[in-house]
Amino acid sequence: MIGVAFAIIISLLTKYTGKVQIIEAGFIFVLGYLSYLTAEMLSLSSILSITFFGVCCQKYVNANMDEKSVTTVRYTMKVFAIGSETMIFVFLGITAIDNVIWVWNTGFILLTLLFAIVYRFIGS
Repeated sequence: MIGVAFAIIISLLTKYTGKVQIIEAGFIFVLGYLSYLTAEMLSLSSILSITFFGVCCQKYVNANMDEKSVTTVRYTMKVFAIGSETMIFVFLGITAIDNVIWVWNTGFILLTLLFAIVYRFIGS
């Protein structure tokens, strides 16, 4: 419900920011992060909050925002996604090299690769 509430707020905000296009993209990131923090403060699922925020606001925000702002948000999100994915695989690689905790687990490695491929297709 928190993500949906913040999606309604951002939909209303972008409806009235047509003349000030420079702050439209900033609102998306700020309110998305506020959705995350609010859920975290209330000990709820912050990942679900941000997921519902994105799903609920996508249709209305894209319709209300300028095309340049939509493009800015789209490419910035892709940069963040690729950077996050890279960091996950770096940490996974560092963990695999550590001799103290290194134990070969074929099932874990195969499931990690399977889920990474599946979520790449879902996210693309």
